[in-house]
Amino acid sequence: LDGMMGSEATVYGRDFANLWTGAHAVLEGHTDRLYDIDAYQVLQRHILSPEIAGHNFSYPPHVLLLIWPFGLLPYGAALGLWTVISLAAFFAAARPYLAGAGMPSLLSLVVPAALENVWTGHYGLLIAAGGPFVLHNPARMPVRCAIVLALLTIKPHLGILMPLVLLLRRKWMVCLIAGVITLALAGVSAAVFGTQAWVEYLTRVPEYQ
Repeated sequence: LDGMMGSEATVYGRDFANLWTGAHAVLEGHTDRLYDIDAYQVLQRHILSPEIAGHNFSYPPHVLLLIWPFGLLPYGAALGLWTVISLAAFFAAARPYLAGAGMPSLLSLVVPAALENVWTGHYGLLIAAGGPFVLHNPARMPVRCAIVLALLTIKPHLGILMPLVLLLRRKWMVCLIAGVITLALAGVSAAVFGTQAWVEYLTRVPEYQ
């Protein structure tokens, strides 16, 4: 990671370090270490840098089905690809709102929140793109909204709160389809990574997250 370390033992794309570590854990067969915080930090320092400060992996196991391809790329290239995908999704989601306000679409890429998410390598831009899509299109595109809602369960609180909003709007079908897809993702992840991954996620993560 030459040139990728920032100050205070923080790697550029701070939170992305967890995504890249998780991807490598899948490719190298170390998923059993993800939710043991001590073992995880040892693994991350081995994969990334001995200088990196302690992180924790707080995402549910089905996120591993989505992130493992990033482990095929060097850290810098993977972070760059993640940033481009995140910004593109956020730009597409923000564009109609900015156009309606008579503001240039490119402004979405330089607002402080977007820049902060670029620095931290966070899921925030994708969540900010997916959330409005789900809430504003359930009648026109129920299946697409359900798929996006299911993917948003990588942040479990969103998987609980957003369906409540949809249920208040009587969008039952979107919630039902999203629930089926989420259960399918959980089932596939349990089959691939073992049910113990879910047990450890549910029992260990609340201790430190």
